[in-house]
Amino acid sequence: MLSGLAVYNGGNLLEAVDIARRINQPHDIRFPELSDPCDLNAKALENEILDLAESVKVSLLQMTSRHSVARAMADYPKAPRSDMVFIPLAMYLKVLGIFDCLK
Repeated sequence: MLSGLAVYNGGNLLEAVDIARRINQPHDIRFPELSDPCDLNAKALENEILDLAESVKVSLLQMTSRHSVARAMADYPKAPRSDMVFIPLAMYLKVLGIFDCLK
């Protein structure tokens, strides 16, 4: 939720944290990712979001790196011999764009 707020308002994490803390409607307990991070201060929460953004970027780069894919596929000898991953460029750029705005 917080990363969505940050993306929606142009990447301002401090403002997103402030907005999230003012939300007083109960969340649906079926979605633990919406739980209130009571044990985190604003800076720790900001750091978690930045870590998530970095993790997504690294994952995208690994998934589109011929070397990384070939190395991962080596663990599956019965898999087809290919080091290609088909991630549409538009999707790749959209995902990077979502997280690039976070400061």
